[in-house]
Amino acid sequence: MTRKPKPTVSPRYCEAGVCGKPTQGGKPFCPDHLFSNAYARKVFAVNEAVERDAEGAKTKTPEELDVTGVIATEILRTLSQDGQKTIEKIAQDVNYLDSEGAERYAIALERAGLVKVGRTSRGAMTLKLL
Repeated sequence: MTRKPKPTVSPRYCEAGVCGKPTQGGKPFCPDHLFSNAYARKVFAVNEAVERDAEGAKTKTPEELDVTGVIATEILRTLSQDGQKTIEKIAQDVNYLDSEGAERYAIALERAGLVKVGRTSRGAMTLKLL
């Protein structure tokens, strides 16, 4: 049995202006010019927004939290998919939050009229999408 030779791939070079450095894995830009790629800029911006929201969950009051931000949107998305959840479950599902941060967001989202805060029979705080 004869093996087929692997097709050779021509090297690709950075598309950023006059750079011309070879890239790895057929990527259009070298590491020095990664942000020339619109998708990379978007991913980086979302990551920065998540970090900003996660830091706010630790340091801000519920009144100061952005209920239109990435983390608030993620909480609302998980509630719309799964229904009512406890604060502890939300903190587990939204990786960027501990239970205190999730509680701050719960209060902020309730004040914005987006969720209803309740309690389980054992007293755990729950969130339900309105």
